[in-house]
Amino acid sequence: MRKGRLELPRVAPLAPKASASTNFATFALDAMSDPHVLSSRALYPQAISDWNSVGATNTVPDTLFPRSEIGCQVPFFAYICGMAEDTEHHGMNVASLRRSATGFALDREDLDDDPIVQFEDWFRYACENVALDPNAVALSSVDSSMRPSSRTVLLKSFDEKGFVFYTNYESRKAAEIAENPNVSLLFFWAEPARQVKIRGIAEKIPTSESLAYFLSRPRGSQIGAWVSAQSSVISSRSLLEAKFQEIKQKFRDKDVSLPSFWGGYRVDPEEIEFWQGRRNRLHDRFLYTKQADGTWTIERLAP
Repeated sequence: MRKGRLELPRVAPLAPKASASTNFATFALDAMSDPHVLSSRALYPQAISDWNSVGATNTVPDTLFPRSEIGCQVPFFAYICGMAEDTEHHGMNVASLRRSATGFALDREDLDDDPIVQFEDWFRYACENVALDPNAVALSSVDSSMRPSSRTVLLKSFDEKGFVFYTNYESRKAAEIAENPNVSLLFFWAEPARQVKIRGIAEKIPTSESLAYFLSRPRGSQIGAWVSAQSSVISSRSLLEAKFQEIKQKFRDKDVSLPSFWGGYRVDPEEIEFWQGRRNRLHDRFLYTKQADGTWTIERLAP
């Protein structure tokens, strides 16, 4: 595979594939749209599909819980939808919310010797098969007291030098990176049952690179970068809306300039792990570790 910088275009989300289980999930969401359980029902269409096909019959006899006309045993949704019925005690027991990972096999001979080439292969697959935000990645950092914090950012480019995201340089994440540049990135793609875990050093990219990306952003996003003092406490959303209109008026007849407090970071990887979900939790894991001479070792890890 050809090496080189991969810029990530803005793409429209893929339309979800229709299925009997998807229709039933939509019906359940419409019929019982309780905010306490909405996210659990909405985030796991594959769990519903697995339950319809194999999951339920392997664990619960049909004579005990008859299956509906479309194949889904009623207790699955009854269990999920009933989680928030207790108004005195909030919380959910989601022990039964699971699916069996049935991803591809991953062997050493399947891997490229270069983890960036391997990542590009997996990332291209995610772009073609993951419905929403395949470039979403969890960024974790620690503060001066070694307390960790995580947030989701969007990967905007990567190459042999590292993985690039953009943010406010006065945000909490920026303050933590300034004190301790050791960070981790975690990509999770549910559909193919894959994760990529990266540990490395974050550093600011040149202003010229930040400017080039900033000029490619939608105008509303450019104005938004000026508006928010990210991570600071604010009294109301109306302040943001008023500030947005103020900045919009300021740049009414000209290009929006790059804020001095906004730009990109590049994470230079020291370790990259590729995780492929498999049946019975016997996942395939391979860890690339960078050596002093710039080469990479590859080791299989226990799941």
